[in-house]
Amino acid sequence: MARAVGRVLDRKTGVLVGWLYQWNTGAFGFYWVGEPVEDYIVE
Repeated sequence: MARAVGRVLDRKTGVLVGWLYQWNTGAFGFYWVGEPVEDYIVE
């Protein structure tokens, strides 16, 4: 089971490019919309 804990935005454009999820094990993972972005911020 996982839950979304943050929105991932392209740092240059501010466009939503994915979500950050935390699994019930404590691990984190990204769900990207399209191709992964190298320069991002998490809100």
